[in-house]
Amino acid sequence: MAYANRITACSGSLCRLKPISDDQPFASSNLSISYGHLLVLGMTISSSIIFVYMGYEGSQVTGSSFVLSIVLSSIIAFLSALCYAEFSTRLPKIQGSAYSYTYIAAGELPAFIIGWTLIMEYIVGIATCTSSITQYINTVSNGQMEKAFITIFGSIDVPGLSSYLNIIAFILTCLCGLIVGSGIRILLPLDIMSVLALATILFVISCGAFYDTNISWNSSSIIFIGGFNGVLIASSSLFFAFIGLDIIATTGAEANNPVKQLAYILPLMIFLILVVAIVATAILISMYNVANLNIAAVSQVFIVRGIPFVNIIILPGIIASLIAGVCCCFFALIRITVTMANDGLILPLFGALNKTTETPLFTVTAATFIAATMSMLLSTVTLIQMTSIGTLLAFSMVVMCVIILRYRPSTDLEIVYNSGEMEIGDATVNQEIESDDEEPEIFTHNIDNNEISRRLNNHTTKTNDNTNLLPSSTSTSARHHADFHQNRSKRLPTYISSSIVNSSLACYFFLSLGLNTVIVYGYQFLIVGTWWIIVLITILAFTTVAAIISLVIQPQTSKKVDFMTPGVPFLPLITIFCNTLMLIMLPGVAWIRFSIWLIIGLPIYFIYGMRNSWQVQMISEPAERSIQIQD
Repeated sequence: MAYANRITACSGSLCRLKPISDDQPFASSNLSISYGHLLVLGMTISSSIIFVYMGYEGSQVTGSSFVLSIVLSSIIAFLSALCYAEFSTRLPKIQGSAYSYTYIAAGELPAFIIGWTLIMEYIVGIATCTSSITQYINTVSNGQMEKAFITIFGSIDVPGLSSYLNIIAFILTCLCGLIVGSGIRILLPLDIMSVLALATILFVISCGAFYDTNISWNSSSIIFIGGFNGVLIASSSLFFAFIGLDIIATTGAEANNPVKQLAYILPLMIFLILVVAIVATAILISMYNVANLNIAAVSQVFIVRGIPFVNIIILPGIIASLIAGVCCCFFALIRITVTMANDGLILPLFGALNKTTETPLFTVTAATFIAATMSMLLSTVTLIQMTSIGTLLAFSMVVMCVIILRYRPSTDLEIVYNSGEMEIGDATVNQEIESDDEEPEIFTHNIDNNEISRRLNNHTTKTNDNTNLLPSSTSTSARHHADFHQNRSKRLPTYISSSIVNSSLACYFFLSLGLNTVIVYGYQFLIVGTWWIIVLITILAFTTVAAIISLVIQPQTSKKVDFMTPGVPFLPLITIFCNTLMLIMLPGVAWIRFSIWLIIGLPIYFIYGMRNSWQVQMISEPAERSIQIQD
């Protein structure tokens, strides 16, 4: 029995939900972020990453059909953006993006995994951007930079590593880390760099239109180098370009009006990225044979077409956009790390703010060193292949959390006894509450429905027994109590129905992952009609449908917010299926990086985080906290 109790207690700890509070470390009244800043934060990294990926994915994986990869990834990202938009209105003052959303909706362990994965995703993103800058410098210098470093330090002939020690990328990463760590406000520099990047893109489109030859669209062998499978692979790798969704979400506590701003900025950002990327990519691909592109595709195209002087104009804009991408990654990484440290899941050292710079210097230093080392040793292609897995996992988790909150009873989110007002479910009842303490008693999530019913019954009985002694308004409140208690038999979410949804959703995610794996890697057996692959797919498909049915038949909450993701649960379920397909299409190096980083992180959680979580501290050292949620 004692062993069973320990298992139950441990599982309960892993699923602890985070109450909602307004004490966000970077939220301040003197810092406000407008619509323009939010678009800057999201689009800056996207505009720079897509052009970098075009050179590698277009030449090695897709061919001219790279444009289709952009369209496919943008559509899936747009569906995820709708879920981010609902969270921005449901939880408008939450900082930490997918990590905080997961902690509030799904539990502590899933939140740690998402937050820990995003930390490395941003570090790899920083290394990718700085390494790409050196690729552009090397291309414009006609390879002289690479030759010089090989002459000085020698060449490196190891698969996955750079052919030389990329000292320039190391220095650039350290300089960016120094700027961020110094506490300089980066919003104005980001605005300037983003305007320069946008001007560069418009110039490339205008100039490239005069040199259009359609050379990459004349042969099907060039259009589909890797077939439709190549389109899917490139689409999965492109998702890091949409990490701007999560970067914008980290500004929730700093936006002027997050309820309105974030809900409309997020889908708009995806649409703008789609339009700009398709036009610019189509023109560049038309100027030169896509099969011969390198990572510095934009500069390479103009050099090959005999107009190298154009690089004098576009190179500063490209470098500025990539540096802005580095700053955006630092921007989000710091906020997620500080939030996790304040929640007690990682060492408080990572969340300690320097009094002078008001930045977590240890976090910035550690992230800078790791990113700088990776950019110096790993090839740009390897870094590109390592990205996107964190982005896809974060998107999938946010989509799942939207479903969880839609099917969760409001009583499971909060019960607040405060100033004589009690909020339970869809009812708000004003009452006088007798308490031995003068301070309000605050209860948070995960309170059993039977306990709620018991409290309601006790209070209703007590009120009826003392009707003549209470004011008429209180007697009316008692009747509301009784009415609400009777209405619990209606189709409203309960603790049991919510648990069924959570279990069905988890099963659906892993079944989708398994089904996509079997289809992708067993395609050759499927097309020839191998019996065992057909049986396996049939079993997985029927089980997946059963999980969907068990989820759909459960009641949803009647609470409404300013922006609601349409088509719940079907549209989010489709998004989850597409995201799992993209996860399966990622290169093996991405999964290796994820596995190694997770192996490092899980002991940190089980040894330190689970015992020092803010939830444990709140129980052991009770403190007054104001818990709010917008419903």
